[in-house]
Amino acid sequence: MTAQCSFILAPSILPPLPTQAPGQVNSGMTLAFQYLATDPNGDTEIAGHGLRVYTVLGEYEMGMSAEAIADEADIPVAAVYEALAYAAENSDEMAAIAQADDAAYVGWMNGLPGPLRQAAEEGRESALRTRQEAIRKAKEARRSTPVS
Repeated sequence: MTAQCSFILAPSILPPLPTQAPGQVNSGMTLAFQYLATDPNGDTEIAGHGLRVYTVLGEYEMGMSAEAIADEADIPVAAVYEALAYAAENSDEMAAIAQADDAAYVGWMNGLPGPLRQAAEEGRESALRTRQEAIRKAKEARRSTPVS
Protein backbone atom coordinates (compact mmCIF):
# COMPACT_ATOMS: atom_id res chain seq x y z
CA MET A 1 0.00 0.00 0.00
CA THR A 2 1.39 3.41 -0.90
CA ALA A 3 1.22 6.15 1.73
CA GLN A 4 -0.46 9.36 0.73
CA CYS A 5 -0.19 12.91 1.96
CA SER A 6 -2.47 15.89 1.44
CA PHE A 7 -1.21 19.41 1.01
CA ILE A 8 -3.37 22.51 1.17
CA LEU A 9 -2.17 25.07 -1.33
CA ALA A 10 -2.75 28.74 -0.74
CA PRO A 11 -4.72 30.49 -3.50
CA SER A 12 -1.93 33.02 -3.92
CA ILE A 13 0.43 30.24 -5.00
CA LEU A 14 -1.69 28.73 -7.75
CA PRO A 15 -4.03 30.35 -10.23
CA PRO A 16 -7.68 29.32 -9.82
CA LEU A 17 -8.60 26.07 -11.49
CA PRO A 18 -11.18 26.45 -14.26
CA THR A 19 -13.84 24.97 -11.95
CA GLN A 20 -12.68 27.06 -8.99
CA ALA A 21 -13.92 30.57 -8.31
CA PRO A 22 -11.14 33.17 -7.96
CA GLY A 23 -10.06 33.52 -4.33
CA GLN A 24 -11.47 30.13 -3.33
CA VAL A 25 -8.98 27.98 -1.41
CA ASN A 26 -7.86 24.90 -3.28
CA SER A 27 -9.21 21.87 -1.40
CA GLY A 28 -5.81 20.15 -1.59
CA MET A 29 -4.22 17.36 -3.54
CA THR A 30 -2.96 13.91 -2.74
CA LEU A 31 0.59 12.83 -3.51
CA ALA A 32 1.76 9.23 -3.71
CA PHE A 33 5.17 8.65 -2.20
CA GLN A 34 7.78 6.56 -3.95
CA TYR A 35 9.47 5.10 -0.84
CA LEU A 36 6.73 4.92 1.81
CA ALA A 37 4.20 2.20 2.58
CA THR A 38 1.89 1.25 5.42
CA ASP A 39 2.95 -1.79 7.45
CA PRO A 40 0.45 -4.39 8.77
CA ASN A 41 0.24 -2.47 12.09
CA GLY A 42 -0.82 0.70 10.26
CA ASP A 43 2.50 2.53 10.74
CA THR A 44 4.02 4.33 7.75
CA GLU A 45 7.48 3.00 6.97
CA ILE A 46 10.20 2.98 4.34
CA ALA A 47 8.90 0.25 2.04
CA GLY A 48 10.87 -2.98 2.18
CA HIS A 49 13.05 -1.85 5.08
CA GLY A 50 10.75 -1.94 8.10
CA LEU A 51 12.03 1.47 9.18
CA ARG A 52 9.16 3.55 10.56
CA VAL A 53 8.79 7.19 9.55
CA TYR A 54 8.56 7.92 13.29
CA THR A 55 12.03 6.39 13.79
CA VAL A 56 13.50 8.45 10.93
CA LEU A 57 11.95 11.57 12.45
CA GLY A 58 13.42 10.73 15.87
CA GLU A 59 16.91 10.23 14.49
CA TYR A 60 16.69 13.50 12.55
CA GLU A 61 15.39 15.39 15.59
CA MET A 62 18.30 14.02 17.64
CA GLY A 63 20.77 15.57 15.20
CA MET A 64 21.50 12.97 12.55
CA SER A 65 21.66 14.31 9.02
CA ALA A 66 19.45 12.86 6.29
CA GLU A 67 22.59 11.48 4.67
CA ALA A 68 23.72 9.75 7.89
CA ILE A 69 20.27 8.20 8.41
CA ALA A 70 20.28 6.96 4.81
CA ASP A 71 23.78 5.50 5.15
CA GLU A 72 22.96 3.77 8.44
CA ALA A 73 19.73 2.27 7.12
CA ASP A 74 21.09 1.57 3.61
CA ILE A 75 18.26 3.52 1.97
CA PRO A 76 18.26 6.39 -0.55
CA VAL A 77 18.55 9.90 0.88
CA ALA A 78 15.35 10.71 -1.01
CA ALA A 79 13.55 8.11 1.14
CA VAL A 80 14.67 9.95 4.29
CA TYR A 81 13.46 13.30 2.95
CA GLU A 82 10.19 11.70 1.90
CA ALA A 83 9.76 10.27 5.41
CA LEU A 84 10.51 13.68 6.96
CA ALA A 85 7.99 15.36 4.64
CA TYR A 86 5.38 12.79 5.61
CA ALA A 87 6.15 13.29 9.32
CA ALA A 88 5.83 17.08 8.97
CA GLU A 89 2.49 16.76 7.20
CA ASN A 90 1.21 14.16 9.70
CA SER A 91 2.36 15.51 13.06
CA ASP A 92 -0.79 14.22 14.80
CA GLU A 93 0.06 10.69 13.64
CA MET A 94 3.65 11.08 14.88
CA ALA A 95 2.39 12.28 18.29
CA ALA A 96 -0.03 9.33 18.50
CA ILE A 97 2.81 6.89 17.77
CA ALA A 98 4.95 8.52 20.46
CA GLN A 99 2.10 8.17 22.95
CA ALA A 100 1.45 4.55 21.98
CA ASP A 101 5.14 3.63 22.23
CA ASP A 102 5.42 5.32 25.62
CA ALA A 103 2.23 3.63 26.89
CA ALA A 104 3.56 0.23 25.78
CA TYR A 105 6.85 0.86 27.60
CA VAL A 106 5.06 2.05 30.75
CA GLY A 107 2.81 -1.03 30.61
CA TRP A 108 5.86 -3.28 30.39
CA MET A 109 7.61 -1.33 33.12
CA ASN A 110 4.63 -1.60 35.47
CA GLY A 111 4.82 -5.38 35.20
CA LEU A 112 8.30 -5.40 36.71
CA PRO A 113 8.93 -6.13 40.40
CA GLY A 114 9.35 -3.04 42.64
CA PRO A 115 13.13 -2.40 42.52
CA LEU A 116 13.39 -3.17 38.81
CA ARG A 117 10.36 -0.97 38.06
CA GLN A 118 11.92 1.92 39.99
CA ALA A 119 15.21 1.52 38.10
CA ALA A 120 13.30 1.37 34.80
CA GLU A 121 11.34 4.53 35.70
CA GLU A 122 14.55 6.36 36.56
CA GLY A 123 16.14 5.18 33.32
CA ARG A 124 13.10 6.30 31.33
CA GLU A 125 13.13 9.75 32.92
CA SER A 126 16.86 10.10 32.29
CA ALA A 127 16.46 9.00 28.67
CA LEU A 128 13.63 11.50 28.15
CA ARG A 129 15.75 14.34 29.55
CA THR A 130 18.73 13.30 27.41
CA ARG A 131 16.50 13.12 24.31
CA GLN A 132 14.97 16.54 24.96
CA GLU A 133 18.42 18.09 25.41
CA ALA A 134 19.73 16.43 22.23
CA ILE A 135 16.71 17.70 20.28
CA ARG A 136 17.23 21.22 21.65
CA LYS A 137 20.92 21.16 20.67
CA ALA A 138 20.17 19.75 17.20
CA LYS A 139 17.56 22.45 16.53
CA GLU A 140 19.98 25.12 17.68
CA ALA A 141 22.75 23.74 15.47
CA ARG A 142 20.46 23.56 12.44
CA ARG A 143 19.32 27.17 12.96
CA SER A 144 22.89 28.43 13.11
CA THR A 145 24.14 26.46 10.10
CA PRO A 146 24.56 28.74 7.09
CA VAL A 147 22.96 27.58 3.84
CA SER A 148 25.54 27.32 1.05
